Amino acid sequence: MPKETFLNLPETKRSSIMEAIQTIFLEKPNGRISVSDIVKKADIPRGSFYMYFDDLEDMFDYLLDFSLMAYEQEELERIVSKKMTFFEYMESALSKDIEFFQNYPHQKIVSKFMSNTHVNNFDYDRYLRRRHSFYANFFMQIDRSELEGLSDERIMYLYNFMIQFKMQMVQTVLRGRLTAEQVCDEYHWFIKIIKQGLINIEHE
Repeated sequence: MPKETFLNLPETKRSSIMEAIQTIFLEKPNGRISVSDIVKKADIPRGSFYMYFDDLEDMFDYLLDFSLMAYEQEELERIVSKKMTFFEYMESALSKDIEFFQNYPHQKIVSKFMSNTHVNNFDYDRYLRRRHSFYANFFMQIDRSELEGLSDERIMYLYNFMIQFKMQMVQTVLRGRLTAEQVCDEYHWFIKIIKQGLINIEHE
C-alpha cells in the first residue's frame, strides 16, 4: 500500500500522479517500466517516489487496488440491493466481470493484470490477500442459506475455488481463445456441477 505521505497529498496532486502511473503502465511492457519513467511522467523528484511507495511492486499493487475499488463497491451494492444468495451471485459474476472489462474506466489496467498472471510477480494468492476487505464485506452481505451446514472455512475454500475458475475463464476471453458466450456456457455448467453434484446432472 502507498505510504501516508502519498495518501495525505492534496486530491489534485494524488490524481495527477495516478494518471501518470496509469499512462506509463498502459504504454510500456511491464518489465521495462522504471521509477525514472514514473517520476518523469508525473513531474516529481525521484526521492518523492520513495516517499510515496516502497518500490515499483508496491506501486503496482496500489494501481490494481485503485482500479478495482469502485467496481468492488458496486458489486457489494448489487448483492445488498438484490439480496443475492451465494450461488445467485456466483452465477452472475462472470458476465459482470466481462462487462467490467468492456465498459469500465479502469478496465484496460485490470485487463493487463488479469491477462498475464506473471505481471510484476502478480499471482492469484497475492491478489486474494489484497482483496481481503472485499471478501470480508462479501461474506457479511451474501445470503449463505444454501450452504447451511458448511463452516465459514469451507465456504471460503469453495468461494476461492470457484473464483479461480472464473478468473481462468476471464483470461480465456481476454486472450481471445473463446468468446464470452462460450465461456459463460462452460462457467454455468461448472456452477451447476458444484451446486447439484455431477452424478445428479449426468442423470438429468
